[in-house]
Amino acid sequence: MRSMTPQTSPAPPAPSPSGRTDAKPALFYGWKLSLLCALGNLMLQGSAMYGMNAFLEPLSANYGWSRTSLGVSMGVAALGGFASVPLLGTIAMRFSLRNVMAVGALVGGASFVLMGQTQNIVLFTVFFCLTWITGQCCGGMVANALVCNWFVRRRGRAFGLANIGTSFSGATIPFLALVCISLWGTSAAYAVLGCAAMLLAPLCYALVRDTPAQLGLHPDGERQDPPQHRGGGDDCSIRAMLHRPEAYYIGLAFGLGLMCASGVMSQLKPRFTELGLSSYHAMILSCASALFSGLSKYGWGWFCDRTNPLLVARVTLLSNAVMLAVSLLPHNAVTLVISSIILGACCGGYWTVLPAIVSYYFGANSFLAAYRFVSFFIILKSLAYPILGLSYDMTGSYNSGYMVYIGLISLGFILTLLVDGKKAHDWAGAAR
Repeated sequence: MRSMTPQTSPAPPAPSPSGRTDAKPALFYGWKLSLLCALGNLMLQGSAMYGMNAFLEPLSANYGWSRTSLGVSMGVAALGGFASVPLLGTIAMRFSLRNVMAVGALVGGASFVLMGQTQNIVLFTVFFCLTWITGQCCGGMVANALVCNWFVRRRGRAFGLANIGTSFSGATIPFLALVCISLWGTSAAYAVLGCAAMLLAPLCYALVRDTPAQLGLHPDGERQDPPQHRGGGDDCSIRAMLHRPEAYYIGLAFGLGLMCASGVMSQLKPRFTELGLSSYHAMILSCASALFSGLSKYGWGWFCDRTNPLLVARVTLLSNAVMLAVSLLPHNAVTLVISSIILGACCGGYWTVLPAIVSYYFGANSFLAAYRFVSFFIILKSLAYPILGLSYDMTGSYNSGYMVYIGLISLGFILTLLVDGKKAHDWAGAAR
């Protein structure tokens, strides 16, 4: 924990990793780390989530794997990734975030390469699991912990910037993968993604610093550390969290919301193909939806910085339920584009609002301990893919799956209404 003893004179600025010493850097170093986290989310977590938009149909055609079996594979991989969060959270609390991110990039990239080298769906699923797990190391939970260390007043916007990468992955990776598949096949496409991800390892090791103090800086680039609320943080040990109903309400609400948003965004291209668009037009619209999902993340973060993050969580869930219902209505070309872009923007809120509400409700100094518990409920996300797979295989449409999603998101919204905002660690500072 950082010392709160007042400093009589400011410490001289420490050299940057590149060797420069700047009295007043042009850009706060924390923003550079947020961009690096965005890149990690793009190359690993986002690629694992959105890449199947390009690979789903070729894998099914080449190897005879059904949509249901591929949906189960995606579900098992997501299950493994999020079931590992408590363990990864404990590791991140004991080891340098810098080392965890570098190792995650290296292992995740290798897993991508291996996914393209097997025709056995069981081995494919094993490597897919490793990709999801490492996505939480070079991005995901570890990236959010790093951002939480570097920001206070602008934390929501920093979370939004770091998590933009996940959605930008949906706007770029599927199209890139589709081109690679068309030119060289699925194995080469996976190899390209894997090698690109492995390049993040030396970048993370060179740039990441766990706290601003390691560079003689303070959160947000201020002249001193901000005051702490209520002694610095709540007791968020596993035993304590097991007895806090709010942890269950928040975890389940975001678990349900993220499950549905990820299911929708991961299979938008097949959904648009189902609605009659050509393969490339469907991919372009899918990428556009993901692009606006990413652009909206900074906006959701700004919203969290300006008001109560608990209110933002309720708005996020409600808007997603409404837009999913709208997507089931008949559309012409124009309304399909507009509704799909708005749906993507609504889905973009979850990964920004979740870390914001965890740091707000349980305290920034307890972020990793609280986040590892709350994130366990995101294990529900693994159910998203079989739901859509079964919906398509049984009815020839994703509509039934979308209706299930609407009901689950509505349940998540009701759960947030049970959370008492006055018990939040940062409640006194909520009106910003």
